[in-house]
Amino acid sequence: MKKILFSIIFLAFSGFASDELHELQVGFGYNQVSFDEKETSIEFDDNDLKRPAESGSLSVISLNASYGLINFTNQTLFVNGVFPLINSGDENYYQGSVSIKHYFKNLNTIKNYDFPDGNLTISPRLRYYLGLETGIAYMVYTTTNAKKDDTSFLLRALGGASYMFTQKMGVDVEAGYGRATGSITSSSLINGSLSLVLFI
Repeated sequence: MKKILFSIIFLAFSGFASDELHELQVGFGYNQVSFDEKETSIEFDDNDLKRPAESGSLSVISLNASYGLINFTNQTLFVNGVFPLINSGDENYYQGSVSIKHYFKNLNTIKNYDFPDGNLTISPRLRYYLGLETGIAYMVYTTTNAKKDDTSFLLRALGGASYMFTQKMGVDVEAGYGRATGSITSSSLINGSLSLVLFI
């Protein structure tokens, strides 16, 4: 027992674990996007009259998926995808990104320690986190005269909490706010998600 306690203390200070599981999240999200067209992107109509820049918004219920690619001491690097399920008319929203989440107090993932006398598994129960996300967003929207699309660079701040019902299964709630800039629009994004968490 003394050997195990000594090994735990040593590993805690050294920051190394023998094995870590990766986190998979799959769930549903709500995305509210408000956009403004840039004046430089406005085209002329058939009568050589410049069409006015337009503003608008769209909302999409999405399928969200995230995978924890790399685990650090209190942070995890995720790759993320957002795919539309229910939208308003012809409008759509897609997103591909990477995010880094910093977890407070508790572990960010399950850790397995191996000892000569056996092994020890430490798993988080309740986790709180803040993070940053960057990536590419693709938006399809409609104006008064046309259906348009734009690809934007996205930067988003996020926060959330996860609760594990079992050692490897739980639920995650997250909310965030971001800004995106594309070739013809600039936009703001407010979104939230509810996801199933699996450690694999």
